[in-house]
Amino acid sequence: MMRFYMLRLLKQKSALAGLIIILALIGGGICAQILSPCDPAQQHVVKRLQSPQAGYLMGTDDLGRDVLSRMLHGIRVSLGVGIVAVGIMVIIGTLLGLTAGYCGGLIDSIIMRFVDIVLCFPTFFLILIVIAFLEPSLYTVMGVIGITSWPGLARLVRAEVLSLRERDYIAAAKMLGLGRARLIFVHILPNVISPIIVAATLGVGDAILTESGLSFLGLGVQPPVASWGQMLTTGKEYIHIAWWLSLFPGCAILITVLAFNLLGEGLRNALDPKQL
Repeated sequence: MMRFYMLRLLKQKSALAGLIIILALIGGGICAQILSPCDPAQQHVVKRLQSPQAGYLMGTDDLGRDVLSRMLHGIRVSLGVGIVAVGIMVIIGTLLGLTAGYCGGLIDSIIMRFVDIVLCFPTFFLILIVIAFLEPSLYTVMGVIGITSWPGLARLVRAEVLSLRERDYIAAAKMLGLGRARLIFVHILPNVISPIIVAATLGVGDAILTESGLSFLGLGVQPPVASWGQMLTTGKEYIHIAWWLSLFPGCAILITVLAFNLLGEGLRNALDPKQL
């Protein structure tokens, strides 16, 4: 079955392109130490703001640091934030969605009213409020993005569970005396994995974009850790004389988010039973 869905995914050119880009980014992040021509934090003030040339393929920044090296190490930050934040989102959203959908009644009402309250606040501004009380760091950004991005997934999972809990096989499992936990995690959860996977894939792109925005505002990953959003902040100050400082990290964010969106859309089509 897994092979069948994989073949369906690979038949979609856009999804395949997104998958190739993501695998290339993962490889670049893993091998960043080997591929980087310089130490990303090493400063050469006499070589500051040099345009792309031999030895510095993407130029240097305002402190003389090699932009290519910082771009490669920035992959680790962006993908790390995206994957960890989405992991937190999936755990919280799935558990609450399963509980609300299966239990119903008062428990469902309490959970969904809480979800509605969280959704009333714009996510980015909610993140800004939380970070204002915490010290900005890589781990803070990961946690805050994950904790504030689960409501949409919780509502999605709940809707799927409300449909599944009325199926005949669930009624038969109840008649056999199976416990609530086994019903939820063995018989219901596997049937809602597909929309969770799609939401998680799309969520990685959103998390990367959010991290870049926070770093751009100086509230995300702090120096000397290399971050694409942080590099954009530097680039905007020299946009008229050093175009490369904004172009390369901006394109990297665009391509990465686009790749995850293409893959997410491909997964949605591949896992959709209506298109079998």
